[in-house]
Amino acid sequence: NGLRHVDRSKSMLWRTKRDGTMRAVLSDRYMTVNNLWVLQSISKIIPGGLLSHWRGDEDAIYANVLIPDKIRSEKDSDYGGMLSIGNSEIGTRHLSSLPSVFRSICMNGCIWDRTSGIAMRLRHNGQLDYEVIFESMKEHINSQIPILDAGVNQLLSTRNMVWEHGDILPLFAQISQDFKVARHPMAIVIDAYAEEVATSEDSTNTLFGVINAVTRAGQSLGNEIWHSFDVLGGRLSNYGVSEWESLTQRAQFLSSSSIEKALGISL
Repeated sequence: NGLRHVDRSKSMLWRTKRDGTMRAVLSDRYMTVNNLWVLQSISKIIPGGLLSHWRGDEDAIYANVLIPDKIRSEKDSDYGGMLSIGNSEIGTRHLSSLPSVFRSICMNGCIWDRTSGIAMRLRHNGQLDYEVIFESMKEHINSQIPILDAGVNQLLSTRNMVWEHGDILPLFAQISQDFKVARHPMAIVIDAYAEEVATSEDSTNTLFGVINAVTRAGQSLGNEIWHSFDVLGGRLSNYGVSEWESLTQRAQFLSSSSIEKALGISL
């Protein structure tokens, strides 16, 4: 059926599994970067790196690599720097590496790619040159590792950003509106917030608790949402005082109907 829509004059790249099952039909310009090569390259660039999360399969890499010598203990948990790694052999993800923060108490990841944290994203097109790609990955990762401590500090600083307007649901509703998060995953975030509050006193009515609720919830959802929630956590962790005040001021004036609509609940 799909062949009816294929321009027979074009050269295409057909990717199949060993049993002949179709993986993808791609442009002949698609540059296939092998997943095994990516993992082997990461192990060379980060000796002793720990695969703290793995959600990949034979087609795509969804993973976090923890940097062992960047782990430090705080009063509620161990924290550390890590990298969120991505790739796909069939065109569903770019080859990517994003700086992130790890929180061991709940295995949370928090991707931050603002300020001095820079994301590496390589599109799969053009001529494949593994040597060039490796050097690009190495340069990028080595430039990120020294600043991972800043990400931990930034996340911990959100413990001082306090919601002082009663029930915290309006804040979650405002975040849902601002970042266009659907009702179902937001319901899981709210449940995760209750777990966070029970786990850490610093989570109660703070941006810190909200961030960790978002990243905790992502772990129980599909790969795309998991990754997007880790990115959302990173964006929230980069909030300064003015951004936090703007968010809370808008949230406290939300109507009951707006909160119910955003979160899919009855007040």
